[in-house]
Amino acid sequence: MPSFRPEILRAVGSSARRILDVGCGEGGLARSLAPLGAAVVGVEGDEAKAAAAREACVRVHVLDLERQDLPEPDASFDVLVYADVLEHLRDPWGVLARHRRLLAPSGRVVVSVPNAQHWRVSLALLGGRWDYRDPDGLGHILARDHLRFFTRRGLLALLEGAGYAVDSLEAIASPLALACSPGPLRGWTAFQYVAVGRLR
Repeated sequence: MPSFRPEILRAVGSSARRILDVGCGEGGLARSLAPLGAAVVGVEGDEAKAAAAREACVRVHVLDLERQDLPEPDASFDVLVYADVLEHLRDPWGVLARHRRLLAPSGRVVVSVPNAQHWRVSLALLGGRWDYRDPDGLGHILARDHLRFFTRRGLLALLEGAGYAVDSLEAIASPLALACSPGPLRGWTAFQYVAVGRLR
């Protein structure tokens, strides 16, 4: 199985031992972290994916994130991971805020979201187009099942509003795009952001 997304693995770090993977899919993160001795608890809404994830995770909860609380003790995780899941929720602000109790005082939260300010989306919007599409390539930004959209500023506000202090924010783009886009232009070249935060 190919390694999980390197930008998420970097953000989680090699020292994390107790990880909650919200929207764990088939357990790719848990499989990549297994050699490091990390214990990953998954949360997944799709029973078929959850069944596959159980092969790698300590346990997997199948539930509706927005209607059900997670049956895990307070302060039980070093890292909470939301890798491309918050844009699928009606109330990502509320979910992040409710899950604060699960994070150990010295722990961190890792969030990745597509960047709605990417130049292709921005240009299309200037031309009057906001076309949902199947989630492939840059179409992932406007995937048909996305309910919320975030820019760099919106992601920072999301985390800060839920009670986290943001320590780092990585713009994900092609190496050429990053090299050709100094600071203010990153918002148009990044197709995704990965933020790392901590409890305030």
